[in-house]
Amino acid sequence: MTSKRWAVIFFISLAVNIFLIAVIAAGLWGWRGDRPQFRPGLYTVPWASRVIGEDTRPRARDVFRAHRDDYLAMRRSFRPLHEAVREALTADPFDPAALDTALARLRAQGELAQQQTHGMMGEFAAGLSAEQRQKLGIAIDRMIERRARRGERLNKRWEKMESKEGR
Repeated sequence: MTSKRWAVIFFISLAVNIFLIAVIAAGLWGWRGDRPQFRPGLYTVPWASRVIGEDTRPRARDVFRAHRDDYLAMRRSFRPLHEAVREALTADPFDPAALDTALARLRAQGELAQQQTHGMMGEFAAGLSAEQRQKLGIAIDRMIERRARRGERLNKRWEKMESKEGR
């Protein structure tokens, strides 16, 4: 074979290897295309179990199983509410009162869902040791610090944008 052929084979092989490395790296880092990776909400049983560690998984599973039917029904109840918001937004002619009503119903259902998940969290936390609850407290402190830093960065961006607009 000529050296040109070997060069073409080498570059094809290199491209295939780089592609395979990228696929493996994306899998390791949790890339899922345009879908965000699932992160359990704060103050929920999955969040607490993830923070504390594997030894709490069976207890978390038991708490979730005890409330599974209610939880699934609550999740299913959001679809028609979101559809009502979409219908209110796309109605012709647009009716602001209908949108306000649809959003109020969605908000009320969100509050009920939050009460339910917080109740499950309280039930779960009642069975934790003081050290495990301490871990949750530390995680909350970290979250507060991260959100404060994020808020400061956002405020700086807003100030920068406002100063550019004021020129």
